[in-house]
Amino acid sequence: MHDSYTTYYKEVELFNFWYGAERPSTTILVASKDCPTNSKGSKPTSQTVSKWITQFKWHDKAKGLDAEASDLIRQDNVKEKVKMAHRHTQRGMKMQEKAWGYFEEQGINSDHAAMKMLVEGIRIEKESRGISSVIEKLTQMDDEKLMNEALKLIEDGGVIIEPLEDVESESEVTI
Repeated sequence: MHDSYTTYYKEVELFNFWYGAERPSTTILVASKDCPTNSKGSKPTSQTVSKWITQFKWHDKAKGLDAEASDLIRQDNVKEKVKMAHRHTQRGMKMQEKAWGYFEEQGINSDHAAMKMLVEGIRIEKESRGISSVIEKLTQMDDEKLMNEALKLIEDGGVIIEPLEDVESESEVTI
């Protein structure tokens, strides 16, 4: 029997539909009105799709795509956290400016709220600058440098942990 389904149809069109539909059973997949058809307008049987899933390692490909998606989501989350830290830095600086403006107008022996705003603004700016720079540095490190940094932090904290795998480079990374 001649296979009327191209490799492109099997490995790209149908795989993408299956993956995008969150990997339904083959019965549900081929029964879907949105299931792509071949150039002759035909859909494969459930059993044929099951063979393709195994033959073309669809589950392995899906796991790889899931890992890529997770990495992209993680990267987006890190970027958003850095943006948030930058916003907090700016707001902390504005709080300081307002407090200093109040002190310049009213004098140093004035309102407790202005003093509290100044202290809080300094704290927010300091914390936000530190967080954003640490996050940016960590995202630029490769796995080996991250492992070395984690081990260094653990050792500095008085905890002794032996790594599961030998770390080849003992270069220190500072944040």
